[in-house]
Amino acid sequence: MSDQDRAGQPARAAAPKSRTTGPAVRRACPADADTAVAILAQAFQDDAVTAWVFPDARRRRALLPDFFRVVVEDLLAHGEIHLADDSGVVLVVPPDAPDPTPGELRRHESRLRAATAECGDRAVAIARLLDEHHPRDRAHSYVVFNAVRPARQGRGVSSAILRQVTALADAVDAGCYVECSSPESLELMVRHGFAPLPVVPLPGGPVLRPAWREPLPTGRPTAAQAAKEAAAQTAAEAAGQPAEAVG
Repeated sequence: MSDQDRAGQPARAAAPKSRTTGPAVRRACPADADTAVAILAQAFQDDAVTAWVFPDARRRRALLPDFFRVVVEDLLAHGEIHLADDSGVVLVVPPDAPDPTPGELRRHESRLRAATAECGDRAVAIARLLDEHHPRDRAHSYVVFNAVRPARQGRGVSSAILRQVTALADAVDAGCYVECSSPESLELMVRHGFAPLPVVPLPGGPVLRPAWREPLPTGRPTAAQAAKEAAAQTAAEAAGQPAEAVG
């Protein structure tokens, strides 16, 4: 979806200000594509799921930027990308985004195969598997990827962006859905109000951990919820838990 509102649909709410101090979060534009791709490629180099798609570490390092280039360009055109300085990024399909047409899906798969070379079959297989398990029964924001540069992990960068993403969903009474690639990533999402769903196993590989977040009724947390979230985040950061690479 572009920045322009679709005819006949309510305008997206303005990005709310963060409730706590932290990195500045903003919507990305096409000029930010290189930054978003670099953050994602760095964060997911050692991820278990990307290692399943790209088994050879050297080929993974070479192909990940091209893979994420396809994803970033698609989200810039049809979704939202949220950046925290040049340290963290979250890619989101918003609740009002239309489902891709069969032709768009074919073009996307073709681009994925071209970008991932000999790993193309697995790249397309995981995309199809996730689509099969994707919830369809109610509007939601889909957190496609969430990543922070390794040197900046554990400093609340992801939390700053996720607070904005979940607040935008709350403002239109929409849920949020994500597939986490590690237990640590799932823990991060739980701290932001997500509830785990049954895992999705990859053939002969690791599992993905989906999670769902119900919208807050008022679009804002209660004082107790805010205090609980802040305490959990502070404790996690003090313990040195990065948990900031989610796909």
